[in-house]
Amino acid sequence: MTLFLAYDPSEKGKNGVAAIQVVSNVPKVAETATVRDAAKAMSWPSVPISVRQLTG
Repeated sequence: MTLFLAYDPSEKGKNGVAAIQVVSNVPKVAETATVRDAAKAMSWPSVPISVRQLTG
């Protein structure tokens, strides 16, 4: 399994981030959030995605 962090910059401090897992060449969004800036995106998620979410 591979996990990617996607960042979608926007205006006014509403930037989207997503954790995307790829299993057997099939992508699946594991978690999404809105963050203030790129620095926050790099430290997101502050609470690690659970093993259940990554394998479920």
